[in-house]
Amino acid sequence: MTDDTPQQKSDQTQTDAPQGTSNRYVLIAVLAVVVVVTVMLLRQNMEPPPQQQQTQQPQSGQEQADTQARMEEMQQQIAHVEEILAQDSTNFDAWAALGNLYYDANMPEEAIHHYEEALKLKPDDLHVRTDMATMMRAQGQAEEAVDILDGVIADDSSFTQAWFNLGVIHTFDLKQNAKAVHAWEQYLELEPNSQHADAIRKEIDRMKAEM
Repeated sequence: MTDDTPQQKSDQTQTDAPQGTSNRYVLIAVLAVVVVVTVMLLRQNMEPPPQQQQTQQPQSGQEQADTQARMEEMQQQIAHVEEILAQDSTNFDAWAALGNLYYDANMPEEAIHHYEEALKLKPDDLHVRTDMATMMRAQGQAEEAVDILDGVIADDSSFTQAWFNLGVIHTFDLKQNAKAVHAWEQYLELEPNSQHADAIRKEIDRMKAEM
């Protein structure tokens, strides 16, 4: 594992809003501009914080056109959800959907704002809280992200996404080996056959050797 290890994206349940090809919690089909998708889609997926994503190679003309098309579609999706909110500003799903769109667009400040609005309506939602913590880490607010994730764990100690993300932050951001090992071990207890399990076990061994 390296210090650009992506964080886990929270698995959210889809609602009865506009349907799309993604199985995300969001109300709409989201075509992410930059999304790293793993086999498990750990939203069950793990996506790197925006500032840590790798530098991309120059795009070809076709790639630029495809990227522009995806950006335009995302903008249309954002506009659509904003119309929903204009009609009902108490729509939790719409606020969360906008947060997820900005998450996928690597715009943490906007994502956090919309997650905060969603949490005003459903303050106990574990998925939104976990994703907001990821965006706070992306802004360099690792300790604040840990506070949020600790709160998620306090409410549901079986919430694997929060344990994984705590492992990432304590390992690479805060360099707190003991806390990282605890988080990783809790994650492995819940997900012993995770596709990341072997790498995590090696990381645990490395950190224990340094403690």
